[in-house]
Amino acid sequence: MKIVHIIICAFIISSSLLGQGVKQLIKVPEGETTLSNLLASIEDQTESFFVFNASSLDLESKINLDGLSAEMPLEDLLEIVCNRMILDYEFENDLSEKIILSKAANFTIGGTIIDSFSGESIIGATIYTEKGASTISNINGHFILTFPIDHEGIIIQNLGFKRKKIVPSQKVTLGQTITLTTALDFNIVITPNAQEKIKQDRKVTTNDVSRFKSIGGLPDVFAYLKSVPGVSNGSEGQNGLIIRGGGPHQNLILMDGIPIYEGSHLGGLSSIFIPSAIKNISLYKSGFPARYGGKISGVLDVNLKEGNRKEFERAISISLEGISAHLEGPLGPNTSVNINGRFSLFSNIVEPIVKEFTDIKDLSLKYNDSYAKITHWFSQSNKLSLSAYLGEDLVLIQRNTLGVNRFKDYNRINWGNKVVSANWDLLINERISMHTTLGISDYSFRSRGTYELLYLLQDSTGIRQFDILSNSQIDDIILKSYVETYHDLIGKTTFGFDLINHTNQPSILESENFTPNNEVPELLDTIYKTNELSLFIENKYNLTKNITLNTGFRFNAFFNKDSRYTYLNPRLNLSYKNNGNLFELSYARISQFTHLLTNPALGIPSDLWVPSTNLVPPELSNNFSIDYKYFKNRWQLGASVFYKQFDNLIEYRNPSDILYSFIIDDELFQVEVDNSNWEERVTLGKGRAYGAEFFARFNSTKFDGSLAYTISKSQRIFENIDKGEAFPYKFDRPHDIATNFKYKFDSYKSLSVNWVYGTGNAYSLSDKVQEGVGEEPVLVPTSRNNSRLESFHHLDLFYSVKRILENETEFTIDVGVYNIYDRRNPFYEYLEDAVPGSAPELVKISIYPILPQVNLSWAW
Repeated sequence: MKIVHIIICAFIISSSLLGQGVKQLIKVPEGETTLSNLLASIEDQTESFFVFNASSLDLESKINLDGLSAEMPLEDLLEIVCNRMILDYEFENDLSEKIILSKAANFTIGGTIIDSFSGESIIGATIYTEKGASTISNINGHFILTFPIDHEGIIIQNLGFKRKKIVPSQKVTLGQTITLTTALDFNIVITPNAQEKIKQDRKVTTNDVSRFKSIGGLPDVFAYLKSVPGVSNGSEGQNGLIIRGGGPHQNLILMDGIPIYEGSHLGGLSSIFIPSAIKNISLYKSGFPARYGGKISGVLDVNLKEGNRKEFERAISISLEGISAHLEGPLGPNTSVNINGRFSLFSNIVEPIVKEFTDIKDLSLKYNDSYAKITHWFSQSNKLSLSAYLGEDLVLIQRNTLGVNRFKDYNRINWGNKVVSANWDLLINERISMHTTLGISDYSFRSRGTYELLYLLQDSTGIRQFDILSNSQIDDIILKSYVETYHDLIGKTTFGFDLINHTNQPSILESENFTPNNEVPELLDTIYKTNELSLFIENKYNLTKNITLNTGFRFNAFFNKDSRYTYLNPRLNLSYKNNGNLFELSYARISQFTHLLTNPALGIPSDLWVPSTNLVPPELSNNFSIDYKYFKNRWQLGASVFYKQFDNLIEYRNPSDILYSFIIDDELFQVEVDNSNWEERVTLGKGRAYGAEFFARFNSTKFDGSLAYTISKSQRIFENIDKGEAFPYKFDRPHDIATNFKYKFDSYKSLSVNWVYGTGNAYSLSDKVQEGVGEEPVLVPTSRNNSRLESFHHLDLFYSVKRILENETEFTIDVGVYNIYDRRNPFYEYLEDAVPGSAPELVKISIYPILPQVNLSWAW
């Protein structure tokens, strides 16, 4: 017992002495003094003494101590002195007697990077040293970097800005506001070095977007993304993105942290994203951080601009596709706003042409987008943003075909997104930041197809009518938050949670009527209320200056009325970079709790977003990827191989498009009214996708060219379809090619040429007659997706002229031609019994012929 008392007393005494030594007040010399005199003064006032290598320290170097308190605790004084004189110190024992001084091993620099013109923070800027240490700024422009003392400072670079070099004057420099200046001289091409290109590999720049135009001739985000290897260029009239063998519904699209369900307008005419509204875009085909989840194929993360904090900017654009406007600027010293809007004129131009040369009686193609974001800075490290987006589309097609068989139909599709979010960003200290998002996302889709076929029999006339109405409504309430921490030993760690409340209302109503109007019957909606909870942690650690390890885990839990699912999804990305070479090895397991049911064949979609239930489990994927990229001077080269495994995919059991039963004699088909629940009409299966990607780009002052090629295969396997044999996925794209060449005549004139090619989509063609019910002949597909559309390709030419007027107004004229050789890419194919008694003929329908492109824009 005495021994215990002695140990306790010794511990208390040593702790007290340690506290006295560290906290002992030291009289601070006034004005300027040498390191030698300062150390002697501290030794005179304490029991401590310093040990150091005199050859490595400059004892006669001077330090100015003006502005400090007259007396300070020993440890506080040592922190300030060593920071200013770039030294390290260490107490060798608990009594603080022996203090070891040495030359500092590392610098640490942290701060926020902003645009000198607009005052907005810069996301994804590269901060690096010439000897290999590097990082990038986060969503708020914040960074922190620790690097060896012999690296001679840092270089900060972002595409489109001039480089800035900072040489630290003290060991730790935190809380800096660093401004980057825009490269205004367009004759100067700022070519990032290999290190910068590697760090910004997943970042999409405004310069990238400007090189690629939508069908209507406007700079477009999706037009650029479809030129990226592994991202399909799509087919005629196709919405969305196809990333490495997945479907458009399997891509996570975020707008200021809120998921949206449709990113395209009017059958791929353009994307919903207005370039002037966007601050940053990141695309992930592999190497998914743990913060992302909920969709199993790809990630597109879009952040909206806060708006210019210093002056107002305005722009207006008029094109054959529509009219758009942009306004941003300060509402006060600490508040800014960014407003963007556009609406389509495409229908006004296309409708008379289509009516003149086709059997379409009525046509309407319309869309609109509205963006607004307001941001208030309580301080440089504390801001609150409110964002809103509203987008709507309308497609109306009414036909009346005269001939041996008279066919008429009425198709109307409406869809749209509504997004509102609040984002709070707080820099707690230089090593800890927090980001919190609260928002709602509403998506609605309604498709109405009503058909009537008057056909000739041997001695009479037959008539068949059919009407199908599908409706899909999703309402999400989202709360998400994450914390980023930086530590010299363990690197950057991010952890947080996502909580989503889903309300799904999927419905299909069929009847044997022809209803060519906007009358909408009351739908018997089944309402599903579900909750999704995710917890995640991820870490980025530099094993060496050339090897970086990104690891993470994402725990997902999904709760339905009568079911519950939980998954632990690991993430791994190992990268090696050296002298412009980048090797990456990545793996990600992802789970998806919402499914998309769509037409098994081509034509007018009838999309239904449905939740996971006790009968339909969540979709799962395992994603493997090996990537290599090479950056040198003005060249970029790349090659990748990937493999994806999908589980719990869903398909309609019926392989045929409903429209087939009205194109030719209905006796060959077995299509009847079916208003059963969607769960009873689907089957579960698996899938796989694999392939290789190749990419090359050359960039110079005058010329910019790129070539991307993807060879891949995407298959589905369902026990109840084709006897369990693998069949090609609807969006299987064995070959994809995208090329772009841009030549700059001078600072204001340029010519661009784009060409894309892709294997046609797979679909089920009913081409086999077999005996049905009552021994009647029935026309069925020989197998699921047994046929393909013809290859999709088109060549586009675009010329741009820019002028700066006296009042600093920027005026731009863009003219071009889409599909210059008038390739009639098929959107839909069907068999038609054109002559009674003869074999049915395959009829092809296309949407976009050769089209002019004209765009006038003013910015001031």
